Formats: sequence, structure tokens, C-alpha cells
Amino acid sequence: MISGNARFGAIITLFVICTVWLSQVQAQDRFGVDNMVNHVGYGGYQVYRSQAGEGNGVPLHVEMPETMQPRGLMIEQRSQAMYDLKSGINAGLDDSTASHIEKFYRERTGNNALIQFGYDLVAMVDERKQTEDDSVPGLTVPSGAIQDDYIVQVGDEVTLVFSGERKDRQSYIVGNDGRIIVQQLAPITVAGRTLSAIKQEVDAIQDQMAYQGDIDVTVSGIRQIAVLVAGHVNKPGRQVVNAFHSILDAIADAGGVRKSGSLRSIKLIRNGKTQSVDLYDFIAFGSTISDWSLQDGDRIIVPPIGPTMVINGDVRQPGIFEIKQNEIKESLSSVLKMAGGDIGGGDNLYSLQTATGKVLNLSANGQATLTNGSILSVTRAKDRFANAVELRGYSRKNGFYDLNGAGTLYHLMRDRSVFGDDIYPLMGVIARINRTTLTRSMMGFSPQAVANAEDNRQLEAGDVVYLFSNDDISEILSVKSDGDNDYPLAIEYFVRDQVVTIQGAVRREGGWPVGTVTDLQTLVSVAGGLTSKASRDNIEIVSRNADLGNAHRRRKIDAKVMRLADIVLEPGDQVRINERYEQAVNKTVQVTGEVKYPGSYDLMRGDTLSSIIERAGGITPDAYPPGAVFSRKTERAREEQRFHTAAQQLEQTVSVQLNGKGGESALTPAQISMARNLADDLRAVRAVGRVTVEADPAVLAARPELDILLDDGDRLHIPKRPMNVRVSGEVMNEASLLFEEDKDAGDYIREAGGTTYYADRGRAFVVYPDGASQPLDSWTRSAMIIPGSTIVVPRDPKPFDFMESFKDITQILTNMAITGVFIEDIANDEN
Repeated sequence: MISGNARFGAIITLFVICTVWLSQVQAQDRFGVDNMVNHVGYGGYQVYRSQAGEGNGVPLHVEMPETMQPRGLMIEQRSQAMYDLKSGINAGLDDSTASHIEKFYRERTGNNALIQFGYDLVAMVDERKQTEDDSVPGLTVPSGAIQDDYIVQVGDEVTLVFSGERKDRQSYIVGNDGRIIVQQLAPITVAGRTLSAIKQEVDAIQDQMAYQGDIDVTVSGIRQIAVLVAGHVNKPGRQVVNAFHSILDAIADAGGVRKSGSLRSIKLIRNGKTQSVDLYDFIAFGSTISDWSLQDGDRIIVPPIGPTMVINGDVRQPGIFEIKQNEIKESLSSVLKMAGGDIGGGDNLYSLQTATGKVLNLSANGQATLTNGSILSVTRAKDRFANAVELRGYSRKNGFYDLNGAGTLYHLMRDRSVFGDDIYPLMGVIARINRTTLTRSMMGFSPQAVANAEDNRQLEAGDVVYLFSNDDISEILSVKSDGDNDYPLAIEYFVRDQVVTIQGAVRREGGWPVGTVTDLQTLVSVAGGLTSKASRDNIEIVSRNADLGNAHRRRKIDAKVMRLADIVLEPGDQVRINERYEQAVNKTVQVTGEVKYPGSYDLMRGDTLSSIIERAGGITPDAYPPGAVFSRKTERAREEQRFHTAAQQLEQTVSVQLNGKGGESALTPAQISMARNLADDLRAVRAVGRVTVEADPAVLAARPELDILLDDGDRLHIPKRPMNVRVSGEVMNEASLLFEEDKDAGDYIREAGGTTYYADRGRAFVVYPDGASQPLDSWTRSAMIIPGSTIVVPRDPKPFDFMESFKDITQILTNMAITGVFIEDIANDEN
């Protein structure tokens, strides 16, 4: 029994301890303790201490049910889970939930991905709780086996499993006396002893009792303890955990640290002593948490966050980090360790910007003086290889190559599999930087020559070797190309400046870049080879002559005397492969009528009218050469164009008349209809394009100057000897009448029924078989009518007098009549 004085003294002692602790907590974070007290609903912290059993130093014991479900994680498993969690830190970004500190540093750095390092440890507690059965209160055990070095304490559950002469299983809660009472066995003291020692004692008892069988001893339940978590946590208050849990577990059960709280100065108060805990030791520096185990009655206080800084740039984990003091000097390597170190070794620039805006450049092995608000930026220099060259462009094996094995172009490309199927053989480029003069130089080479061991270049560290495909070269040389492909502009400009041009009788004319020099045979091969029309004895090469002040000179090459492979070409040279004179040409002439072999004949240069008649087998006995109709394609096109132009002018004249002054038309509907019909007739006229020629072979033999040269598209029609006279035009009945010597033109017109109402008798004329024409009546003499003649009575132009601006109506009507005659003459000719 405790006396009244002793009880009073204990109360005074408890009051002093609580007062000292509360003063420490308030000095750290007053509102955090109040939040905790209000959250748990306690009237004061003293009530909590009494509930926790701390007032008299007696551990808290919780009544446990008989049935218990194992749950929890082993220390090693929890540590691994939290270690894996570090890779997920800063995984989710939401600017709307960013803390004040995050917004401050994001604005300063321009990096909107910055977040405070380490604060998503709360995610771990959710994952841990999913593996526990929170619906069954009581003891918890690790999911794995408890090791033999575990020290059993009051409140743990020990299970003995009997086999042999006794077959049962008994579980016991270690009482305050530290013993367990086992049926048929002597009491066993287990509190404060390792599991291994307990097993040895049970084995000894088993031997003393001569027990036949085995007794297996395990720890099936871990005692629970109560700790207080206060300060800048999401759910401050009393937390019930088991003996295996650490400070990190208790903080996680409290919802994790708020971003306003410190991760580096957490206070652990135990038995009146305060220990500082730095969570960075685990989440940043990789230390274990085995020495962070909790005891019943521990108090964990999370104070406000301390000074902060940013580590940004080429580091593994950019973020906002807490530092322990307002000013601290650390080695650069230890500072970078918080961010996981830089991404890779090499040439990095380390810049430290202080809160005052001052920038300091740090050395990789130096120290950094960190202050609140500092920003450490790590910028990696672009890779520069000290012993490698790079192959780029159209290659199957692009990448970096060690100079020891690829010190020359030949060794770099001696494996032919480097080249793609569409490789351009005449041009490759070496891009080199001169570190002394800081200038860039380009050197061309021939991949074909390198592959054949005919050319080689020594390579230097940092060289970039470019290869091209035929499509790449076409794109670079096109006017549309301006850096739109995979090659730098400097490379494109260099390629365009190294061109040799080839024209003429090759399959692919144009410019072809060459690395240094090339021979004409290779250039011709790249250009697709010579065509069948190429003249090998008439090749022209224009090049600059340095001896003549870079003036151009032209030289002619006869490939029958000099091999194309021996003709060296340089960039800027121009080659022309002339076509040889071809006797046969791709042209035809059509011969119809009274020849032995009518048809279409191909032309050779120099073919004449007499030669084509001869090739057609000559004229037949019934042929009438004076009436031959010779039509030329160019004349047909010209004649057709005249008719179309006349139709257009006729329609324009009618349109002007219809839109005369006052808006009233001066034309009658009949006149308008007549004009439109005439325009339609003009467009429908079949052009003949007749040229008057001499087609009698005997005459041509005697007078070769009359033997014209033939052209593509010419047509020759030789009619039969006629014995008739045709009457055409404005007559009542166009007819072909029998020729009689005593008849004149009037007789033939009367036999055709006479003229029509629209006939222009004063302009009637005769067209002779050779195409010549003559008026029927003139003041000198009347026209003679011979067999094969055609008498034409044209239409009277008077109905078209309303078109004052159209002056050539008479000529148009006459031409239409003559064309109709010629068409009739060659009615059997193909168009």
C-alpha cells in the first residue's frame, strides 16, 4: 500500500515531467500538440499518460482475445517496401495542391515539376494496411518466422506445439511476472530472454521428464505498445503499434508528415531523453531503420520544416530538399547524394545560386556552402568522345566506333554490310572540329573508292562520318530542301558545292556530287548509263583551268580512242554526251490512193516525195498525179486555227451588235440564227492543210528541185484519172458531171440545177486538180474547164452585211468552199 505522502510525491513528479515535456513540445510546435489533443478527444495530456500507463512507469497491457490473427510485416520486409517507395517519390504532380514552398521554388526555377522530397511516405501505410486484418484487434505477428535472437517481453504470445505422446497446441500470454505456466511442465521464465534460450530450456525440461516426442516453441503474437505522434503530421494522436514497428511506421500510421513539417529534425522522447531522428538517413542515404524501434510510451514530435534548397537539372531525383541548418558547408558529392547523384559521369557544370542571387561555380570535388533558399543546378555538357568517331546517315551500323579499331575510313567501312542497298557511291563527308582554331571543316570522300581500298583517310577523335542514299542526294539537291532531312545544313551546302553535271544522251541527266574526283565511267554508271543514241566519239567536257586563272575550257573526248575510266572529273565540271546522227527517225507518212502499196511508211532523214512514191510501189496506170492532194500536219493545224479564230470573231461581232447603244439589238432573229450556224460550221470544218506539189515521178526525176522533203504527219493522196467535173457550193444539186470538151462553166452549173438564192454568182471560181484556182469570168478571159476540175459557187456575203466590223466574211466563205472540195478529193484518206 502506498502512503499519502508517497502518492502526493508521485503526482508532483508526474506534473513536473508533463510540464517539461509540454514546454519542449510547445517550443517545437504548439499547434501540433493542441491538434493532437483535440483530435483524440483527451481532456489533457496527463489523461493520455495515465491511459498509456506512463505515470508510474508500468507498461501498458491490453486485454487480448483468445483467438488472434497473425498480421504485420517483418522489419526487413517493411524496410524493403519503404526502400521501393523511394522510386515513387514525386510520382504525382498537381499544381493545385502544391505547397507554398513548392510554388516559391517553381517560380524561381521555372521547373513546374519540383516537389518537396520524401513526403509521399504516407502512401506506404495504405499499402501496409492492405496486408493486415484490422478487423481483429489484439496481438500481431510478422508474416515471416521470428528469429531465434528475438527477446520475448511481457505481453508477447508464446505457443508450444506438442508431438509424440502428447498431441496438442497451447498459446500463452507472457504475464507481468515474465513466466508462462504450461500444463504438465514447470513454470518457464521467458520475459527478457531470447527465443533460442527459451527453446533450450524447454529441451532441458523435456529431457528431465523423459518426454517421448518433440516440443516446438514459437512466438505467435507480438506485444502491442502505445506511442504518441504529434506536430506536423496529418493525423496526430495516440498510435497503437507492435514491438516490431519503427518510428517510420508510427509516422505512416499518423498519415505521414505534412509538407510544413520537418523530415530531418524529428524528436523521439523516451524516458525523459530526446533523440533527433533524420528520415533522410533512410529515404535519401539508404541506412536501415533497425535502430529506430519503438518502446511503449515513446513520443514522436514532428517540428516545422527547416531551411530548404533545390537540386535541379541533370540529377536522378530533382526536388526541394531540407537542410539541417541555415548555413552548412558540405561536400558537393554529399549534397548530390540527396538527389540520387547526377545522372551520369562526365563533364558537368555545377552552379549554386544563393537566395541573394549570387551564382557560384563549384568543382566536382569541392565543397558547397548551403543556405536557406539555395538552388544547385547540374548541367551536363554535351557528350564529346575522347577516343571515338561517329557514323551517321544512310548506314546499317550507325553509332560510335573506337579509334583503336576504326582509325581510318577503310577500317570503319571495310565491312560491306555497313552500306545500305541504295548507297550513293560517289559522296561521303567527314565533319571535323579543329579544337585549336575552333573552326569546322568538311572533307569529301568516295565510299566506293574506300570500299575498294582505293582511298583512305586518317580519322580523329570526334569526327562524324556521313553516308548518303540516292534519295538523300536527290532531296539535298532539290530546291525545296532546306534542312528538312536528317543532315545538318552545313553538310547540305557542302554537298551542293561538290557537283559534277552530266547532260545529253544519259538516262538520268543532272548534277551528281563527288567526294574528291571521279572518272567519267563511274559518273555515267551513276547516271544510269548511256542511251542508245549516245555518240561515244563526241563527248564534251567543260572545266575550270587553274593555269588560265580559273577560266573555263572545253575539250572533246573520243571514247573510241580514250577510255571513259581514264577521264578524271572534278567538282564543277560539266559533261555533255552528244547524240549521234540518226538516219532513222520515229516519224511516219501516210500514202493513199492510186499507188501499189498504200499505207503508213516510216521516215528516214532525207526522204522525199519521189522516194516515198517509189517505196509505195509507184503509181498505178489509173493514177492522176496532177490531182494529187498533199496535206501537211503543220498546215492542217494552222488552217484549223484560222477557222476557230473566225468562229470566235463572228460570235464576238454578234455579241457587240446585240449589246448596242440604247440596249436594243439591231439584228433580227434570222440574222442571229444565221451567224450562229456559220460559227458552228466553222468549228466543224475538217482542216486539210493542202500544199500544192508535183507528184508525177517522171517530172520529179527531170526536175529534182520540185521534189520536196517529207515531214512527220504528211499525207499524200493520188486520185484516179478523172473524167468528170464537179459542181459544188450554192447550187441546187451538187453533182459530179461527165466531162465534155465543148461545155463551159455555165453549162455545168445549169446541169447542177442552177444557183440557189444565196449564191454569189459573181465570185464563182474553178479549182483545178492540182489545187490551183481561177475565177470563172474575168475581164481578160473565161476559165478553162478540164477533167477533174471543181466549179465552186460560194455563198453570197450580203446576208452578213449587218456585221460591219467583220470584214473577212467573203474570204472565210471561200476558204470553207475550197476546203470542202479538198475533203471530197481525199474522201478515202484516213484522218
